[in-house]
Amino acid sequence: MKSEKLNLLLQKLKNSTQSNEDNIVSTREGILSKIYELKNPECIEPIIGMLEDEDPYFEEMYSYVHLIESFPTDIYTQNAVRPIIELYKKSPEWSQILLTRIINDYDSRSALERTNLEETDKHRLVGIINNILSSQFTKNDLTISNAKELLRKFSEKSQHTDRS
Repeated sequence: MKSEKLNLLLQKLKNSTQSNEDNIVSTREGILSKIYELKNPECIEPIIGMLEDEDPYFEEMYSYVHLIESFPTDIYTQNAVRPIIELYKKSPEWSQILLTRIINDYDSRSALERTNLEETDKHRLVGIINNILSSQFTKNDLTISNAKELLRKFSEKSQHTDRS
């Protein structure tokens, strides 16, 4: 259960995204710092939900990513995969950025492979990975190789499940 303090900080962070104050970046950084101090992984899902492709402070949004990636790999990945899938509807660029970062990190990719996903979520995740592969911006051979390997493993896992 989220602590009252975490809920308050998340609400302040969400409200700051709708603010047009001059010091918005420092305000957000201060709130993120306080959230970090709580070390509560329940912040992962709502923070992912705040990522916006059209945010005027797009580069600053990486502070959000660094916060959620500061959790141990298994905790981060298990708490992030479904919100990343949901994020794709409203912010496909951020969804792909987060997923690419998972794909390119061996421990995160392994944790993703171990995550139990419902077939619908797995299907949507495979779709996002395919979009990453077909993107004109995906030029990194490592990303391409890792993404294809992940798709192969998901396929094998599905075939194994179908036979059971």
